[in-house]
Amino acid sequence: MDWLDSPRFVPQLLAMVAPTGFMISELGARQPKGWSDPRESELVGPHEPFLLPEQQATLTGWWLKHKRGVKLPTWDLAVSALDAEMRKSLILVEAKAHAAELGIAGKSSPKRRKPDEQARSDENHERIAAAIAEANTNLRINSPDIRLSRDSNYQLSNRIAFAWKLASMGIPTALLYLGFIGDENIATDPHHFLTPSDWQAAFDLYSAKHLPVAYQGQRINCGAASFWLLVRSLRVLKQSPSVEYRRKKLNTPR
Repeated sequence: MDWLDSPRFVPQLLAMVAPTGFMISELGARQPKGWSDPRESELVGPHEPFLLPEQQATLTGWWLKHKRGVKLPTWDLAVSALDAEMRKSLILVEAKAHAAELGIAGKSSPKRRKPDEQARSDENHERIAAAIAEANTNLRINSPDIRLSRDSNYQLSNRIAFAWKLASMGIPTALLYLGFIGDENIATDPHHFLTPSDWQAAFDLYSAKHLPVAYQGQRINCGAASFWLLVRSLRVLKQSPSVEYRRKKLNTPR
């Protein structure tokens, strides 16, 4: 939020996505907007500014069979852009502040659902698997080393699958993995990123089995348009409160 509110936001973001040739307006749509509106975007919904209604319907139907009460993946930051051909484009940012955020979360206890709710959840689970498999099959035509799966490194797979789907719909897309560096309080050593190379090494290890390092920064053809996977770092504007302070606040009765 501090970065979004700073005058450096647009020029720094432009430098990060330079290989795409995208143009960004100071007044262009973005979500979150900053501390005044910190909501993250799903790209779909009546107030989402990034896609036309028919594009939203296509994206939702591709990912989910049952839409009621279910959210699509949310993005830490979405920004509208134009490519060199003046086509509406998207920059989608997945931000990480420490290495633990790249880990695969452990499985939580399943929610107890009514039989009809469980059936809808199971069908959505299979629809998501099919969507990621479709992206994987199509990407491997031109990029045979890409390997996506719902059941392996799910978050990375769904992010790349969404970038593929948007590009296949004719929306050039930059998928930007952004590591915040220099925050010595965000996590205990050695999990924070102190230098750009710390972040790059952590991301390369995280992604290597699914999208090899050679694809970073390259145009990945998806038919109607292309997407890019970009890995960048940004030094934090201020330090986080200490881990001990945050733990104390979390355990303080309200």
